[in-house]
Amino acid sequence: MSTFIQSKLKLPGDTAGPEEERLARRFYFDLRKGQDFIRDDEGVEASDLEQATIEAQAVVDEMRDSNELSSLGKGWSLVIRDKDGATLKTLPLD
Repeated sequence: MSTFIQSKLKLPGDTAGPEEERLARRFYFDLRKGQDFIRDDEGVEASDLEQATIEAQAVVDEMRDSNELSSLGKGWSLVIRDKDGATLKTLPLD
């Protein structure tokens, strides 16, 4: 995953305490178009899929605002997956 994406995953004012950190799960944000993909090997911690989706959408919005998505072309999606590789949600980037 690019440094740009990783830098956008930490939300300002994020003050999760030790209990929240223990409950966090790791989610991965892959970029995919058909058989082509850019795999996220680092992932991010979030309390649940809803929080991971909010963070993923913020990353997509930031990439769109900076025109980073235009370099990918049409047909790409951001795939949220778990540590076992199961697809949990797909966000179209078009």
